[in-house]
Amino acid sequence: MLTVIKVQEIDRRSIPELRLELDAALAVYRHSVRADPGTPLAVDLRQVRFMDSTGIAELLRAQAEAQDLGGSISVLAEGPVRRVLEVAGLWEHFHRAGIHAA
Repeated sequence: MLTVIKVQEIDRRSIPELRLELDAALAVYRHSVRADPGTPLAVDLRQVRFMDSTGIAELLRAQAEAQDLGGSISVLAEGPVRRVLEVAGLWEHFHRAGIHAA
């Protein structure tokens, strides 16, 4: 299952919108993970131009919720967002499911 995040800058001001998008995706994912537990929820951040630590915290919150459902999250990102995840040591954390971006 793929969800494309529409927020272009993830920071303290946009977290409520990001949370709504992730929670909606998790609600749908809840049903699909029961049918196919090995399928991660792919979160596409390739349109996001900026992300700070609040975005990282929100991704980790969503990952914990997905794990509680028996699933996982895989992040698709490039440019500065991928770099933020690499510097934070989380790029590989969100790629255990084998979904990778350019």
